Amino acid sequence: MDILTSSELQVAIANILLLVITAIASAISKAVYTFIKTKTSDTQLMMLRELAAAAVNAAEQGAIAGFVTDRKATAIRIVNEGLANAGIKNLTATQIEAAIETAVKETFNFDVRSTLSSDEPTTTTTVAGTPAVGTF
Repeated sequence: MDILTSSELQVAIANILLLVITAIASAISKAVYTFIKTKTSDTQLMMLRELAAAAVNAAEQGAIAGFVTDRKATAIRIVNEGLANAGIKNLTATQIEAAIETAVKETFNFDVRSTLSSDEPTTTTTVAGTPAVGTF
């Protein structure tokens, strides 16, 4: 058997790549969080984080129910409406998208390390025509 085609090597490479991607995403999320925090008051930051978390959950539930096709656009619209209702106007589209991506990471990818260290196989089930949970 050729070592380059062995399934064990392919699994090991996939696990290493997943760890690297997770580390990069964590570093980017921390940098974005720091950037957002310096540009907003604590109250605005708390409002943005709560709105983003609620928007991500609402968009995900809408997608599961079948009436939301673009979860990210839906989450952005929900956050923008919430911010407008709260009278918060000094946040940029980049800050809002970063908060939504952070909420996705915190909501759906909280257990990546324990999954990687587990010897149990994991499976992903998707409904035909919809992306997997946690992909925005």
